[in-house]
Amino acid sequence: MKEFKTIESIIPSDVEGKVEAVFSVFNTIDSDNDVVVPKSIRSGYGEKGVTMVWAHDWAKPIGKGKIVQDDNNAKFVGEFNMNTDAGKEAYETVKAMGDLQQWSFGFEVLDSEVGTFTKDSGESQEVRYLKDVKVWEVSPVLVGANQETYTMAIKANKEKAKEKADEKDLKAEVGTDEFTTLDEARDRAEELECSGTHTHEDEDGNLIYMPCSTHNEYEMAKSKEVSNESGQTFVEEVETSLNDVFTVLTRAKELTALRLEKDKKLSPSSADALMELQEKLNAIFQDIDDLLNAGLSEEVKDNRVKANEVFADTMRILAETSEI
Repeated sequence: MKEFKTIESIIPSDVEGKVEAVFSVFNTIDSDNDVVVPKSIRSGYGEKGVTMVWAHDWAKPIGKGKIVQDDNNAKFVGEFNMNTDAGKEAYETVKAMGDLQQWSFGFEVLDSEVGTFTKDSGESQEVRYLKDVKVWEVSPVLVGANQETYTMAIKANKEKAKEKADEKDLKAEVGTDEFTTLDEARDRAEELECSGTHTHEDEDGNLIYMPCSTHNEYEMAKSKEVSNESGQTFVEEVETSLNDVFTVLTRAKELTALRLEKDKKLSPSSADALMELQEKLNAIFQDIDDLLNAGLSEEVKDNRVKANEVFADTMRILAETSEI
């Protein structure tokens, strides 16, 4: 079952939009009577990092980052998506809140045990030790469980922000698909369904390769890439779909836990819906597997084992939920 803990953030950065937030302090008791063990936290998405959403609302992604931890705490190091209104608004809000801003993280407990914790005062109490925790998202919120975490700072340098905006405008003129090798540009051209490549020089006079025979052809191909109903690129659409699946899975876990607490089983309609989802996901996985086997190099295929393990774990949870 997904749980939440709230913290205050620490954001020291010289670049607008960057964020660094301490979201868990180890070996302390929080308001949920939990003690997080050092090095026990990891991302639910593995090496892909972790999503940042607004107030645990998975329909409102505002950025992404990675988890960094030492013997004392775990930090979220990432950035707001400044290319979206939601990301910019969240960034400005967190910056304006300053020391008042707190953060929270949604997580799944994989391993824990009940034990005794002795405070500095000598007083002992029973706590839950969290030994293995998967973090699915980090969120800016109002109030949190662990009051020992805090906001450090957030970038407010207007000059740097203007420099970044000017740099972005300059890059927009020549396109974002800039490569140092001809092969990379050709591969990107195939993805955009255009032919050939063209070149330009960067600020240092280095030759840069871009997909498509001309820049006008590139801009037309790029516009087609984002012409689906949601206005997203293919990669963005895949990420959105993945978030939707995890949202449904989280709701299924919460619903199952709630029913079990009341000594009840899942309703027939809920069970049927989960079994249908499981069947379709199996079919989708097989289709994607066939596509990747046909389209990937042997070197890249070797790195797919972890992705398959994540899918297998998801399907196992769905199967267990459906049986209940």
